[in-house]
This record gives sequence, structure tokens and C-alpha cells, in this order.
Amino acid sequence: MLNYIVGAIVATIVLGASWVGLEYNAGRSFFDERPLEKTTFKDLLAFVANPRDKNHVEGILELGHRKDDLKKQLAVLGSVAARATPASSQAANIAISELGDKAIPLVDEYFAVPLELDDDGNPTNRDKIFSNRVIGCSLVRALDNQACDKHYPEIRKLLDANDRGLLRCGIFALAGLPERAKECEQKLAELMLELPTRKPYDFNNQIAICKLAMSAKLRSKEMEHSMQKMLVDGNPSVRSWSGVCLGEFVDSPSGSDNAQILADAIDRDHLLVVNQLLVGIAKFGPKAAHVREIVAKKLDHHDQFVRSAAALAITRIDSDLGTLRKEIRKLIKQSQSEQLGINMAMELGDESIEFLDDLIPLTSNEDPIVRESVAIALGQMGPAAKSALSRLEPLSRDEDALVRHAATKAIAKIKSGK
Repeated sequence: MLNYIVGAIVATIVLGASWVGLEYNAGRSFFDERPLEKTTFKDLLAFVANPRDKNHVEGILELGHRKDDLKKQLAVLGSVAARATPASSQAANIAISELGDKAIPLVDEYFAVPLELDDDGNPTNRDKIFSNRVIGCSLVRALDNQACDKHYPEIRKLLDANDRGLLRCGIFALAGLPERAKECEQKLAELMLELPTRKPYDFNNQIAICKLAMSAKLRSKEMEHSMQKMLVDGNPSVRSWSGVCLGEFVDSPSGSDNAQILADAIDRDHLLVVNQLLVGIAKFGPKAAHVREIVAKKLDHHDQFVRSAAALAITRIDSDLGTLRKEIRKLIKQSQSEQLGINMAMELGDESIEFLDDLIPLTSNEDPIVRESVAIALGQMGPAAKSALSRLEPLSRDEDALVRHAATKAIAKIKSGK
């Protein structure tokens, strides 16, 4: 099992801090220590409204604790989750999750007015329902609660809208209703092929479908065919995501053929796409043995991320755990590859403790995303990471709100043993 590291996480970090990567720890809960607990609700909303304010992210997190005006809180959080920068969106999703069941009754209001479409799929009441759908679908996605299933008919209708914004809302909401997403799989596969024909080219929603396909485990023949075609015909970003998504079809009857399709695209594609293609191949493990030589040629590539992705793919193809550990340690110590190393170490579960001494220095990394991730990794080690407490304490006062929360929770886990 240790040979099969989750490819989607690897893909995200190889490419950099994309929004999916930032959501890696979106399920975290809050802590008792809240710096803005006594801030007035009015001031809190002002912090949230100003992305440049030093209390911006902290203010978003605090909204998940308040009982001032639940309707207002959800409206703000839903909007931020859908439209803000990755860090702010992550904080909003955490806050929404914290509100949990308290938010369910109010979600109904955001779907109260039905979407109206003409024969061409154009919404006739977009101005009336758009903002509500943005918030409602963002809440459904973040809450990930079956109680939201009653809104599926309206969510499904969004997929038929010839409107990029409404379509995005529908894709986002389905991420919170994975079983319903499977019911929509054929429609989503059709959209993958149809969107390039729309004007302007709607590649962002194609990427959203790829991410949904991975998170909801969509594995139909139609989806597989769409990914294969977009790997050739899509723009670079779409080829990247369709490539790593195609790697999910390991158990497909054409699984080994998919590995070959990915390998054939390596030498003719954009640098960042190559990283994703290698990650896609890595997911096949020993089933990609027939393309090993193609992958091995990238071990000497001039780009360090391509080299790293190739090395990880080779270790999984060869089922070589010893080499895998060496590669993880190398990534942890290699500038700009630390995040990949941390996540790879975390995927080893209890055995990640062997990387304790390698991870501790990263608590001083200049990148807040790395500091946050290493704090979470150390916390997962529990009492075995007691030697890291002296380095985590300063992080609990870090300038970055998400780092502070991660460090505080890690300290609590290490001390309590839970």
C-alpha cells in the first residue's frame, strides 16, 4: 500500500501551490485560542472585506465561530469560498465546515428561486439567482453534507446552462455530493468535449471537471475517453489535469494503454504538462513497466520538478520502497520541492516518523504554506514528535493565521497524544 502515494496530491505540489493543494488540509477544525474573539462583528466583516488587512484570514476563520448573524456570516463565507484567493478560500471552507449543521437550514434560501433556461440553455433570470447560486453551491461543497441532497435537482440544472459562471457553480456543488456527481458523469464527460467549442473557450470549467472526476472517483468509459481526447486537444492546463486524471483509470480495461498514451505525450508537451504526465504514469505503478525507459530519460532533465516527478514514477513502477524513502528525503532538503517531500512523507502514515529530523528545520521555511504543512505533519506524529515542540511554539505566533492554527493544533496533538 505504501507504494501507491496519492497521485493528486503529488500532482498539485509538483505544479506549485494551486487551489487544490491549498485545500489539502481543508478539513481541519478550529482551536480554542482565537485572537479576534472579542472583535466586534462590524470590524470582523471589515477585515474580511479587505484582502490586504493583516487580520483578513484570521477574520474569515473567526466567522466560523460567531453567533452574531448566521445568515450574514454564510453569505460572506460562501462568496469568499467561491471567489477569493486560494488562502482566503481555504479559510472560508474551514469556517463553513465549522458551522456545520447550523448552516443547513439557511442553505435552502439560496436555492429557493428556480433557475429558468430557454431552449438554448441561456438563463432568463440570471440576475435574480446568480449570487445566490454562487453562495449556495459553495456552501454545499464545503459542508459535504447529505442533508444538502434535496438541492440536487437545481444543482443538476446548472450543468445544462450555457453560462460559464452557473456551470462552475454546479461543478463545485457536486464536489459536496459525490454520489450525485456519479449520476452526472455522462453529462460531465460530454461537457469536457463540448466546452472547447464554446466562445470564449471555457477551459477553466474543464479543469474543474477534471478535479471533480478525481475527488468523486468518476471512472466511466465516457469520462476516460474525454480525458484521452483532451490530453491531445486541450490547452496546456487542461492537458495537465486530464493527464493526471487519466492516471486514475488504473483498473480500466485499457489501463496500460493509458500509461502508453501519457508516455507518448511526454516529449512533445509543455514543461509543466510533463510534470503532470509523469505523475499520471506514476499512478499505474508496476502496470506502467512498459513505459519505464521513457520515464527514466527524464531523470536527467534540466528541470528539478521533472526530475522529481520522474524519480517518484520510477520508484512506484519498480515498487522500490527503499528508493522511495531516499527520494522523499531528497525532496525535503531540496529548495522549492519541500512541499512535495512533506506530503509524500505524510502519506507514509506512522512510518513518517523516520523523517522527523528532516522535517523539523522546515518550521523556519520562508514559505507559509510549507510552514503550515510541516506543522500538520509533525502533529500527525503525535507524542513521538515531542522534540519538535520547541520549534512549533514560535509557529503558534506566526504572522500567517493558517500557520498559527496548524501549529496550535499540532502542539495539542503532541502533548495530548490524540
